[in-house]
Amino acid sequence: LCRTAEELKEIAPLISSYSNLFAVGFVRRYSAGGIKLLELVKAGKIGKPICCSVKCLVGGWKREWGDWFADYAKSGGCTLDMLAHHIDLANGLFGVPASVYARAIMMPEGPEKPYDYISATTTSKDGVICNMECSWLRSGPSDNCMVVYGEKGTLKKSDANGVQFFAPGQPVENIPLDDVPVGDGLEDKPDDRQDKHHAHGHAQGGAARGGLFL
Repeated sequence: LCRTAEELKEIAPLISSYSNLFAVGFVRRYSAGGIKLLELVKAGKIGKPICCSVKCLVGGWKREWGDWFADYAKSGGCTLDMLAHHIDLANGLFGVPASVYARAIMMPEGPEKPYDYISATTTSKDGVICNMECSWLRSGPSDNCMVVYGEKGTLKKSDANGVQFFAPGQPVENIPLDDVPVGDGLEDKPDDRQDKHHAHGHAQGGAARGGLFL
């Protein structure tokens, strides 16, 4: 919805008079899987966290030049639209990083079709290294997961399999999730949910990127 503090100042008056609920929406933080992952790590399920891996990959991106998402100056690319959610999860798990190294393509002009990619490595104050990879590419496999490795085991949260626990020499444990994520009790019309989710996600993206990369 906005990328900078200046843009936020422009839309703030509209938000304050908006008839429906409007909030900064870190949608993955409030998902059942995100809540469970944070709960288990904080409870010591894997012992002391060592490192983390994030893959947020789209291998069949279909946007074309002229689309809002294909304009990096407006949309912020896959960093703002997708990876910001996982950055927020990592910040919740390990705190705001002490160091960040990142390189991104940022949808260069010239290719026949637009594409985007970012690779980042963060290190927390406690020494937890997190490698992040996010893409909007025209071909290849897609993936969306976060893996947290600890001294006693590993937790993986993915769109495909929910939350799983891996312990040395033990079978994979599928962790049951709560049926109702935080915030699901809001009285929204079914037709409104997709648009509100979309708007909330982009409002949060600017906050996450501004806090980590700038």
